[in-house]
Amino acid sequence: MELYNISNLSYSYPGSDRNALSDISLKINKGEFVILCGSSGSGKSTLLNLMKAPADAGTQKGKISFGGHFAGFVTQFTDEQIVCDKVWHELAFGAESIGLSQNEIRSQVSQTALFFGIEDLLYCDCDKLSGGQKQIINLASVMAMNPDVLLLDEPLSQLDPIASTQFISLLVRINKELGMTVIVAEHQLGGLLSVAKRAVMLDNGKVCHDGDASSLTEHLSENNHPMLFEMPAGVRASASVSNVLPLLDVPSAKNWYTSYGENHRLISPAAAGDTLSEESCISVKNLSFGYKNSKRDIIRNLSLDIKQGSITAIVGGNGAGKSTLLSLICGTLKQNSGKITINGGKIGFLPQDPTLLFNKETLREEFADNADEIVAAFNLTHLLSRHPFDLSGGERQKAALAKLVSYGADILLLDEPTKAADAVYKQMFSALLKQLKADGKTIVIVSHDMDFCAETADICALLFDGEISVSLPPSQFFADSSFFTTDSAKIAKNVCDNVYTVAGLIASLGGRAENYGDLSGRFHGIKGDKPDIAVPQRKKRKKLSVFRKVMLSLGSVGFAFMLLAGTGIFPFEIPSEPFWLQYALLCVPMIMLIIGVAPKNSMAKPPVTAKKVTPSDIVAGIITAVLIPFTVILGTLFIPNGTRKHLLIILAVLVECLAAFFISFEKKKPSAKDIAVLAVLSAAAVAGRELFFMFPQFKPVAAIVIISGTALGAQAGFLVGAVSMLVSNMLFGQGMWTPWQMFAMGLLGFFAGIIFSKKRNTLALCIYSLLSVLVIYGGIMNISSVLTYTTDINLQTITAYIISGIPFDLIHAVSTVIFVLITGDALLKKCCRLRVKFGLFQ
Repeated sequence: MELYNISNLSYSYPGSDRNALSDISLKINKGEFVILCGSSGSGKSTLLNLMKAPADAGTQKGKISFGGHFAGFVTQFTDEQIVCDKVWHELAFGAESIGLSQNEIRSQVSQTALFFGIEDLLYCDCDKLSGGQKQIINLASVMAMNPDVLLLDEPLSQLDPIASTQFISLLVRINKELGMTVIVAEHQLGGLLSVAKRAVMLDNGKVCHDGDASSLTEHLSENNHPMLFEMPAGVRASASVSNVLPLLDVPSAKNWYTSYGENHRLISPAAAGDTLSEESCISVKNLSFGYKNSKRDIIRNLSLDIKQGSITAIVGGNGAGKSTLLSLICGTLKQNSGKITINGGKIGFLPQDPTLLFNKETLREEFADNADEIVAAFNLTHLLSRHPFDLSGGERQKAALAKLVSYGADILLLDEPTKAADAVYKQMFSALLKQLKADGKTIVIVSHDMDFCAETADICALLFDGEISVSLPPSQFFADSSFFTTDSAKIAKNVCDNVYTVAGLIASLGGRAENYGDLSGRFHGIKGDKPDIAVPQRKKRKKLSVFRKVMLSLGSVGFAFMLLAGTGIFPFEIPSEPFWLQYALLCVPMIMLIIGVAPKNSMAKPPVTAKKVTPSDIVAGIITAVLIPFTVILGTLFIPNGTRKHLLIILAVLVECLAAFFISFEKKKPSAKDIAVLAVLSAAAVAGRELFFMFPQFKPVAAIVIISGTALGAQAGFLVGAVSMLVSNMLFGQGMWTPWQMFAMGLLGFFAGIIFSKKRNTLALCIYSLLSVLVIYGGIMNISSVLTYTTDINLQTITAYIISGIPFDLIHAVSTVIFVLITGDALLKKCCRLRVKFGLFQ
């Protein structure tokens, strides 16, 4: 029975003129076990995401028909999928989200935990788990929801060899025992091809093969496709000496290799010589470390000596403490006892989550002056305009490594550097590490990729039970290991000596060496040195930096002095007459703060996605500008005075705000994501007002509202302003002022969305912030005071209220500019990115 019917599917990401998928047509039946394979960036993750749910943004053509109710998805980014603190909370979260009862949730959690064998992890903190454990928890939490199909994106990338085999066995059980359709996108095909019924290969966003594993190997061999390097060791070995054979697992490959050796002479590769330096670069002595509230230390009395100019690979099971050891060496964690001695220079650390290294909006900004050279070496040129977070797993790894290499570190600590990478890239990266080693760099790798460690490392160390149990050269390490070893070593064991890599396996057969191209000079010249800066330019930048620091320091001291002077702790007082003097003096340090924090970069850099002003925008403007003030005035004049009067007016204003919301957004069909973003921004404004409660008129609320309107549009800006004032007054006190504050603050965001819908820059946004708070918010609130607190309303009274309110409004306006300068650029970029990536408010 057909589950998926994909017809002529094409898709391109927002802002990209290159299709990630092109004319994909597939049919997948219920109960199938399908592998999606292809090089990094071929479209595997994109296709899985579209099979899970329609794209939020971007351009999609073609059709995807799904014959089920719910698709379970396990992403390649494990931390992004975990949302709860405890493992059992994570298992229950999905079941609760789909509306199961408490008894049903309890039953699902218990059965799932038993099926996956994770009873011992149920009460563990999710953030204390290893990457491999998190992947298993993600799979279990999805299965607890009883999906119709299981979609997995690089599920083996963070699993050790033993756990990987167990994970594949779980998938086979899920497929056979539960009859569930399983679709896996993966680079590590060794254990999957032998159990999958079907293999679909993508190349540059197109389906180039669809069939069983045997036909896939034949297709790759006939076309000499680079994907042949992804195939199991037996397939690659047979292809080097004869027609390719579907030797998809170790037993079949070992039988063929033994038989071949009986009829031909096998050649034992020469053992690698010991060329390591005697000088230590990293010395670890009696190291111990344990996480808070853990029953025992994860690192216990560990000692390790890493030589200068060497490549050391640390392997071990999931949760053994490999990533923890790297964090201790680089100093992000502090050991309980023991000593770590570093005899090198700068340390570069690649964490398991490579996104931690990115802080810019595009790859070009990340690499700055070295961008063209670096991306060419790592084959990332076509991704220069993309946001680092929008890349596939393999592309993120490449970009993070490229940034680390360009940094020019002397010691590289790499945590799972080949995670989600294809075989050709691994070979390129191995060549890069060897070149860096030749340049005197010291490299430490934590990896579950046994083949990569065997090809690249000088020393392999096994971390077990909190300490290094064995540390040997690869030839001895993999020859002596039965479990933590390569498929090549298993195939050649007791048949041919000194074979532990695919290259060695092929060489022992006298086969043709696989050709990855000339990589020797691919990374030449990438040292990470910054380009020289002319002396005059350097002096100018230094003077500007000192000037800003002086302004920032004087402004901070002056602002603190003015605030403390009002408390009476000083033996003197600032004159209270004229009344505006204190506020004028307070504005001086605030202006200094503005000069000190003003950024050089322009806020026009983030992509602008706002559309033209629509009729719904005009209707919303009429409603908010006419109906709400009219309601407040009528309520003030005609509703009898009483304890509930202001609440009735607030209710009426809220109804009108909701009416404006529905009128402006009904045709746009706002999604849950739209509402969630509005709620978060409103909460941030409320928190900011509460945080600065001790400073009268010095609040970040208006800045957040203005940025919200600028990034997300007029209606979004109005709603953030109105809701933030309503909710924050639950803390500060409701009253007749609440509807006026909602209206005035909403207009700040509304007009910001209209004025900056096409173009913006820092100066224009600051000028708008100053004038809008001073004129719009201040003017409306001053008039509201007249209407609320006086009965004799005339021009003289209104003028008096406005003039007396100017000092307060000026402080509010200047403080808003300060907050826009401090937080505006970052918040604006984040909001714009959310709008582009998820298609918000379109």
